[in-house]
Amino acid sequence: MGKTTKSPLNLPKQADSGRIYIGKLGRSVGVNGMLRVFLQTDFPQFLKQGVVLSTSHPLYPTLEILDFQSAQGSIKTQSHKSESHHNTAPSALITFKNITSKEEASQLTNTLLFSSVDSTRAACELKEGEFFWFDIIGCKIIEEGAELGIVSEIERIGSVDYLIIETSENLLSADSKIKLPKRFLLPYIERYILNTQIEIKSIFTQGAREILEES
Repeated sequence: MGKTTKSPLNLPKQADSGRIYIGKLGRSVGVNGMLRVFLQTDFPQFLKQGVVLSTSHPLYPTLEILDFQSAQGSIKTQSHKSESHHNTAPSALITFKNITSKEEASQLTNTLLFSSVDSTRAACELKEGEFFWFDIIGCKIIEEGAELGIVSEIERIGSVDYLIIETSENLLSADSKIKLPKRFLLPYIERYILNTQIEIKSIFTQGAREILEES
């Protein structure tokens, strides 16, 4: 994995088959159709002019970005790399093609925004040893040849990503003096993660069994 203070796991995460949740629209800003957007992605740089997103809104199933302004300013014509995967602003400003008034923008408040898996992979460059959340979810946790469970979700607390693991049914049904929980949290850090092999949907660990038994 290499020593790093940055998490090797990267938002966005998969919301459903083929769609990646990247943020939620807030209130309209001004009178020209601008909205606040609350981001759930480590790659805001791919939100630029011309990008088409799918949405949860029945009247606007897709929206094309006209302008995107992060905390660092407009990046609608730029395609630079983020210096850190943890400096994503909690909110930014966004405008869409054909949404030109406060009234139209207000209809979009609370709308969820999605990208596709393919477009996310194409637009977001990962470094060696980094992985998307949607690739990590569904991976088996393997320790000393035994399957401890499957990653069902990921939660970021501070600068650390925690794998939420559904404990293996074989362990839950096995005779044991220790009653194991149905799920447990494992920090995705070098102390516990030995190797991640996305191609076989497996994460090899050390010390995870101890966390499971003490949870």
